[in-house]
Order: sequence, then structure tokens, then C-alpha cells
Amino acid sequence: MPDEIKVKHITVITRNPSGRGDLGACESSWYIIDEFHRLILTDAHGVPVHNPTTGNLMTHRMRPGDHEKDVAQRMTLELWRANRGDEKAEFNRPIRYSRMVY
Repeated sequence: MPDEIKVKHITVITRNPSGRGDLGACESSWYIIDEFHRLILTDAHGVPVHNPTTGNLMTHRMRPGDHEKDVAQRMTLELWRANRGDEKAEFNRPIRYSRMVY
């Protein structure tokens, strides 16, 4: 009987803190490594995730020297950007200035 594939968790920073009261932002993601040495992004239950803009399965063939956490972080950011939509809309976001004290 083959071993059960373990779903692993990763957290990625999507925005660094910008000052007092701003904690930044992060995204969580899950992934598996299948028997063909592919890293596949999944949900928490192990169901594979598709890129919303392309419809492709979020996979990466692991090569010698690849570190699974680095690959999973890169793929999570790619998925986060695809889910977020137009990156130029982020340009007009509110700017949080720190309080100036003299």
C-alpha cells in the first residue's frame, strides 16, 4: 500500500509592516509533493488549486537542488498575484504615514 501524501503548510509575507499599527499582510497556502516529484499547490484538504487567470494547475517539477519551501513560497505569491487581479490598481492605494512628533 503506497504511503499517504502529506499536505504541508506555508506562509508568505505579501506586504511588510510600514510602521506603528500596521502589521503587514501574509498569505497561507498548502502543497503536496507527489510520487512524480511535482510540487502541487492545494487547499487545506489536499485538493489541487488552479491559477484563476490561466486555468492551469499550480505545479512545479522539482529538480535536484530545488528547495520545496522556496518553490512553494514563489508559487503562493504567483497565485496571490493572480487572485488579486490588476497590479496597477494597487498603485492608488491609501498611503499610511507615520505620525510626526516634534
